[in-house]
Amino acid sequence: FDHDTIEDHNLNRLDIPFDIALGKNKADLVKIVINELRPECTIYAFPWKYQEHNAEQSDWLIDCTDITTVQEENQRIAGMMNMKYFKAGYDGENFSIHNRVAEWGESTDGYTIVPSWVVPATIVAAMAVAKVLKYPNAEMVTSIKGVFDAKRIV
Repeated sequence: FDHDTIEDHNLNRLDIPFDIALGKNKADLVKIVINELRPECTIYAFPWKYQEHNAEQSDWLIDCTDITTVQEENQRIAGMMNMKYFKAGYDGENFSIHNRVAEWGESTDGYTIVPSWVVPATIVAAMAVAKVLKYPNAEMVTSIKGVFDAKRIV
């Protein structure tokens, strides 16, 4: 679900060709990318906002939105529909694979830290997939510096 389209400022954190991305609906573009990587998958893209009246029952609600009030509403809908919720996000310096709304501060108009690049966004996406497929109870909220500061636990 996403009603928004890809703009120039989104491209620094997306690993996709510019010529196919600009102006495209984000949900439709994600469907294209997933089908390129995994053609056997069935993907449904909904180019509108996720809301209670159009919510479909599923096991997971993975929230990649950037507005705190929207995250809170998505978390509420997931709870109401007995779905597992988690916020998968990255805000320039902060990562979140967390079973509730992002904890890097209040945001009413989208992400506030702009210096983002594709590698952290790709890492967060890969970690979101790992959470669903292998580590459903795992969570992580950290900064890029926090990842570098992490100690190896044997």
